Amino acid sequence: MDEKERIIRWIRYRIRSLGMLEVQRILEEKYMSVLDEMEIDELKRLEEMLRMDDWSLRRKLLEED
Repeated sequence: MDEKERIIRWIRYRIRSLGMLEVQRILEEKYMSVLDEMEIDELKRLEEMLRMDDWSLRRKLLEED
């Protein structure tokens, strides 16, 4: 498994394991269908963002919308 595949697997796992359904829904709509098409640097930025705790992630996503 290369680095891109590892990051995509982790991102999918993280999105599915979120405790906040609202945040999970937003992330699924924005990213799940395009993960395979994203460049490695974009995936790394998304991975870093998803390492935030659920509440911080929620705030960031709602600020973007």
